[in-house]
Amino acid sequence: MSESTMRQWVTQTALREWGALAIENLLSKGTPDVFCTRGAVELKEAAVPKRAETVVRVRHFSPEQRSTLVGMHARGWRLAVVLRLGRSWIMLPALWAAEYLGRVPAWVLVQASPGRVWSRRPSGESFREEFLREVYRGAS
Repeated sequence: MSESTMRQWVTQTALREWGALAIENLLSKGTPDVFCTRGAVELKEAAVPKRAETVVRVRHFSPEQRSTLVGMHARGWRLAVVLRLGRSWIMLPALWAAEYLGRVPAWVLVQASPGRVWSRRPSGESFREEFLREVYRGAS
């Protein structure tokens, strides 16, 4: 499943009832992939490393994206970064992801993050319920 397929599922299934829109913004490299009435989601994918201590390499997670997530969080946005790691889906609080994603091994993403891990693509309901948890809410 590609990032564009993930985006299609998130906008048309998981967050559809919240008016989800996929954003392709060529003017700003940091804009999250999906916006909805409840917040925004950045989508990423990566292969599972062969060795447990190998850092998960996330392509295209730019300094501009990290900075945008930090800034939006400071302004009170509800934000998540959703990583498809092999077959697993991991929803990470954006502030945590901005600091650690692409810099830590898979076991840290699974065991130490305050987010949620699904062994396969979650149901739309499970995705929405997780996104509403307080851990994804920006600063007030």
